[in-house]
Amino acid sequence: MPLYLASDPLGGYAAFEPSGNAAMAMGDLVLTEDEINPVLSALQQGGIEQTALHNHLLFETPHVMYLHFEGQGDPVQLVVNKVTSEQVLR
Repeated sequence: MPLYLASDPLGGYAAFEPSGNAAMAMGDLVLTEDEINPVLSALQQGGIEQTALHNHLLFETPHVMYLHFEGQGDPVQLVVNKVTSEQVLR
């Protein structure tokens, strides 16, 4: 059974599914335009792939984008990489 971590009131989440000694992580982050590049860089440095970047809303201020991600590997490292990408925002 996957572990789901809700992280954003606009619908961001992360799901972690164990697979033997490894895990798979999937989810999406809700980001403002200014947050996209720093978070993309942090995820890529942690080996987490970005699978989509798009919007759900029109004419909102600030403009928000949904970044979908996917990663496979050591479960602890996946969580650390996701948390690190969110710390870039603080």
